[in-house]
Amino acid sequence: MSTTGGREIRRNRRFASLTVLFAAALLPALTILAIGAGDSQALSPPQADKAEIVYSNGGRIMQVTADGSGRKVLTNRGKVRTPGGIGDPVGDRLPRVSPDGSRVLFTRITRDIPPDNEFLFHSRNMLLNLDTGKVRRVLARDGRVSYYNLEWLPGTNRVLAARLVRGKADQLSLVSVNLDGSGLKTILKYRSYAGGMPKDDWNFEAARLAISPDGRNLLVTAMDIWSESGYRLGLVNLETGKRKLIAKGAHSGAWSPDGNSFVFVKDRRKAEVCDWDFECTPSGDLFTAKADGTGIRRLTDTRRDEATPSFSPDGSRIVFSGTFHRPSDRTTAELFSMSADGGCPVRITNGSPASLDPFFVPGSGDYAYPGGCEPVDRPALVETGLNRVKRKDFGRRLWLGKESSQGLLSMDFDYVFLSYTLYGDCSESRAKDCPPGATVFNGSVCLNPGSWAEKIADLVRSKRKMKRRGVWVEQSRVNGNSSGRATWVYSGRWITTITGAVGPGNDGFSRLGYAAQLDLVDELRPRGVKPGARLPKLLIPTFDFQLARFYRRQVERSSVTEVAKKFRVSRRKVRDLANFTRNLRRLGPYGRTRCPDASFPVETDSGSDRS
Repeated sequence: MSTTGGREIRRNRRFASLTVLFAAALLPALTILAIGAGDSQALSPPQADKAEIVYSNGGRIMQVTADGSGRKVLTNRGKVRTPGGIGDPVGDRLPRVSPDGSRVLFTRITRDIPPDNEFLFHSRNMLLNLDTGKVRRVLARDGRVSYYNLEWLPGTNRVLAARLVRGKADQLSLVSVNLDGSGLKTILKYRSYAGGMPKDDWNFEAARLAISPDGRNLLVTAMDIWSESGYRLGLVNLETGKRKLIAKGAHSGAWSPDGNSFVFVKDRRKAEVCDWDFECTPSGDLFTAKADGTGIRRLTDTRRDEATPSFSPDGSRIVFSGTFHRPSDRTTAELFSMSADGGCPVRITNGSPASLDPFFVPGSGDYAYPGGCEPVDRPALVETGLNRVKRKDFGRRLWLGKESSQGLLSMDFDYVFLSYTLYGDCSESRAKDCPPGATVFNGSVCLNPGSWAEKIADLVRSKRKMKRRGVWVEQSRVNGNSSGRATWVYSGRWITTITGAVGPGNDGFSRLGYAAQLDLVDELRPRGVKPGARLPKLLIPTFDFQLARFYRRQVERSSVTEVAKKFRVSRRKVRDLANFTRNLRRLGPYGRTRCPDASFPVETDSGSDRS
């Protein structure tokens, strides 16, 4: 069953969101002058009896003890992924530890097979041996057949998996299978249909799976492949085949070690949490239920999104990922631990990039208590950085470093000649102590060739300009909407715009005042340059000098009015072109640059959406 149509709809929506964001921050400048890695440092030397947790962070599988100490990188060592990279692999996610605690299944998301959504990671199935550190691929795609969303089957070397068989009518099922693909046994079948649009809005397939310790009962997150939020949690008795709906809008069930209860996530009404690409799903709270699905009880009721819970080996604690400073922004997620009854919630990681998908290692230790119930000040470990630039001929853009006075770098988006860097994460132990955050937008001076004479003239006439660090800076004076508060910096081959932190979804921008924005101008520097140096002088496209020289000669031979009439442009534009070099001299240092091709590149999706 192909999900190409659904993916294209979401991709178009995502692209539209990004376009609106760029327009909000960059177009005013072009018109006028145009948030561990984030993990905790060790609190104390790890003890042998401390329970261990594996999780994902920056495209890697990580390990830490229950109190946040003893941090280890298990996969992709030295390859930290900052959320926001376009077209780059996003690494490893969703670790699932075997019942004996020796192996870890996880998904590896690659460039040629991107994930379809938050729950169905149609990517490579990988196996990590915790003793040797070796990683290998398992249940690879074989022509028409794909396996995904693997879960260990207790007491065996087999796994449960969602299975797709492509054909005239794609076949979806839930199976048990050996890691080499042998011994296939079908457990559930899902309705299939021929290619094209589905017959109705509900066409489910198995997403996240969790089997009880005795192997008799299975929690299945069933996902509607055409909806970002069309999921439900069900309970399946594997001996009788009897099914029970636990709740709609629920997912990510996890069993207690004794099998007497399970914890799961249920949507919070009218609240969303969004990824770096602004694809949003309902925000969630944690609930527990008895093994038969009765006795549902709420554990949390907060503003943050809480996800992927896991019981400690002794059943006393639950670890989960939760957004922190910005509740609707998944790039600020950290690991939290709380008692099995919902008490004593404690953050156990701190930093950037986000920490996600925690899973307690069975048998790793008896001590799952993090050491206290009060917030603990932990130095932030910041491993994010600017993403790889595909085209270097637009020059080095400006940024604030890995950490700024407005927070930690949590996301970086770069698309040829447009980019923005978000400082939305926070290292403080209490959210109320966190700054509002900031976003640094960059647009190339080559985006709008032929318009710089008017832009320079506008800047010369502006009463809101100032000189700072050797370059011209201008601030808007828009009252009310915080998205209108911006500071524009004209340096190098970029127009750099500083605003409040861009909010995921429909959250707008944080309320970052003009004084704080000017403070950030002092923190700006080109990529690869230490802070404190003078900023590079503004570079103007050579084409604009050539155009201005042409118009100046035309004016010298006749008049502004005649030239405006001849070329069907305004008299003001003719005057600005004729006075271009004079206005530039009034502004101070400037240079020239030859612009590379700034036409918007067109890319096609030739990759498969299944593995």
